Amino acid sequence: MAFVALAKRSLPYRIIRERVVTASPSDSWYEDGLAFVVFALTPVAGAPSARELELSQAVFVLTRARGDLLAVRVIASSAVTEEVQVTDLLADSSL
Repeated sequence: MAFVALAKRSLPYRIIRERVVTASPSDSWYEDGLAFVVFALTPVAGAPSARELELSQAVFVLTRARGDLLAVRVIASSAVTEEVQVTDLLADSSL
């Protein structure tokens, strides 16, 4: 899938690359003219709540027509509580 390659060439992917569990996406699909690519992530090393975060994923959203990157969110859910942390990598000031 060409959209996986586009996601992997993006700056947000390079930022999280060390946390990506495997180079292949855990899921990908098309919906309403958009392409979605999901990568499983390991928790952030040294984060205070890293032991509590069970599931972390990065979701890339691209336009299907041109492959423009529209959004990248890292979603981490807690194994202990119902807390969910969402980080917008495109809005991150470090980009």
